[in-house]
Amino acid sequence: MRPEASGVDLVCGPDSPLPEARERYRLLYHLGSGGQAEVYRGVRLSAGVSSSPVTVKVFRADPRRQMLDQLRSWDKGDAVLMDLNSRGVAGICLRVDGFYGLPPSVAGTVQLSQDRVPYQVLDYLPGGTLIERLAGGMGASGPARLFGASVLATIAETLYALHYPADAGDSPVLHMDVKPSNVIVLPIGEVRLIDFTSARYDHAAHITTIAHTPESAGPEAYTGHVNSAYDVHGFGSVAYFLLTGWLPRSDRSGTSPGSVSPGGLRRHPLLDEHPVLAAHLLAPLADRPEDRPRTDELPSWIAELCALASRLPEHVRFVDWDLSAAPRLPEPSGRLLVASEHTTADIASPAAPTRALAAPAPTVSWADASALAGTASQSPAAFGSGRAALPRTAVQPVNSTERPGGPPSTTVQPVNSAESPGGPPKTTVQPADQVPGRSRWAGLLGGARKPGAAGTGPGSASAGT
Repeated sequence: MRPEASGVDLVCGPDSPLPEARERYRLLYHLGSGGQAEVYRGVRLSAGVSSSPVTVKVFRADPRRQMLDQLRSWDKGDAVLMDLNSRGVAGICLRVDGFYGLPPSVAGTVQLSQDRVPYQVLDYLPGGTLIERLAGGMGASGPARLFGASVLATIAETLYALHYPADAGDSPVLHMDVKPSNVIVLPIGEVRLIDFTSARYDHAAHITTIAHTPESAGPEAYTGHVNSAYDVHGFGSVAYFLLTGWLPRSDRSGTSPGSVSPGGLRRHPLLDEHPVLAAHLLAPLADRPEDRPRTDELPSWIAELCALASRLPEHVRFVDWDLSAAPRLPEPSGRLLVASEHTTADIASPAAPTRALAAPAPTVSWADASALAGTASQSPAAFGSGRAALPRTAVQPVNSTERPGGPPSTTVQPVNSAESPGGPPKTTVQPADQVPGRSRWAGLLGGARKPGAAGTGPGSASAGT
C-alpha cells in the first residue's frame, strides 16, 4: 500500500434493477487526484464476498468547462482504453468495468442528488510511479533495481502497438500524455503505462482536446496539431528523467490560461559534460516533430542510449544502463526487427489516414541489440505529409496527473469544437506541408510485426487537430 494513501469507507455502483448494485464497489483508500478524476483503491462486492483489489476512477467535473464536453472527453478516453484491451496491447492498465452511477457515499446512505457521474474500474497496479521509485533511491542498485533498457523498451513496444495496430481494420491511437508520472513500476521491476484519459484515436473527429504537461510534452500541442511524434516526445521525457532525474522542459505556465507557453529544454550539468550523450538523448525531445526518431526507430535509439549511458560513472546513474544485464522481456518481446525500409504515403483526407506498406524484415535478439548502437545515432529522415488547414486554438490549464508526484497537465482545445470552453485567448495556426520520408527501420520489439501493416504510424500526418 502506498504510504500516502488515505483510508476511506465509501460505496458506489451502477444504476441497476438489483438494489444492491449501487453498492457494488467498496472504496477503501484514496490514492490521488487527476485532471478529471478522483482515484481510489477498492474491491468489488458480490453477496458479501470481496474481490481482489481494483482501481476505481470517479469523474470529477471542472466548473470552467461545459459538462457535456467533459463527459464526451471522458467517454473518448474510456472507449480507446477498452479497445486497446480487446486488442491485447501489452504494457498498459486493464479496464475491467465502466458505468454511470451516483457519487460515492457512505454505505446505507440515501442520496438526494440525481446527478450521475461516470466511473472507470481498472486492475490495481501495486508499486509507485517512476518519479516515486527514483525518489526512493531504488533505481540503480539492489535486487529490485531498474534497468533503463527494460523500462524504455516496454514503453516503446506499447507505443508501437498503439501507432501501428496489428489488425488493418483497427484505428491508430495516441496516448497523448506519456510522462514519468504515468509510468507505474511494479514490485517485480516491470512497468506499465497508465492514464489513458487523454488517449484518442488518430482521427480528426476524435482529437478535439490535446493533453499537455508543460515539463514533458512537445510544444506542437500549441499549434493544435499532433501525431505519433507527440508520444515519442513523451517517451523522450521518460528517457531524460531516467538519465538525469529531471523533467526535460521548464514550466512556463502562468496564473491565467492565456499566459501558458511552451517551455524550453533544461540544461543539465551531466549533459553539459557529455555532449555526444546529450545530442542523442535530446533527439526525441526536438521541438520540431519531424526531427524526432519515429516510433519504429526507438529500439535502435534505446540501444545507442544504453551504450552511451553505461559509460557514465556509477554514482551518477539513477538506473542500470547495462544492456547485457537487463532481464529479457516476456514473449513476444525480445526481438528487434531491422534492415527494412518502408515509405509512408501521403494522407488521403483529414478523416481517413492512409496506411504504410512494408516488406518483411529479419530479426535479431534483444540481447544483441547493442550491436546496432553505432548506426542508431544517425539523424532520421524527415517525415510528415500534407495537412489540412488547422483551426485556431485556445489553451486552458487543468490538473491531470492521475497519480501524486507528477506535474499538472494543460489541455489545448480547438476553439468552437465539441469540447471547447470559451474565454481564453486564441492563437492563429498556419497549416504546414511536409514531404513524406523513408525509414531505415521497419519494426520494434515484439513479434514479426511490420510498421506498414496498419495504422498511420510515425511518418504520416495526424488527421486530428
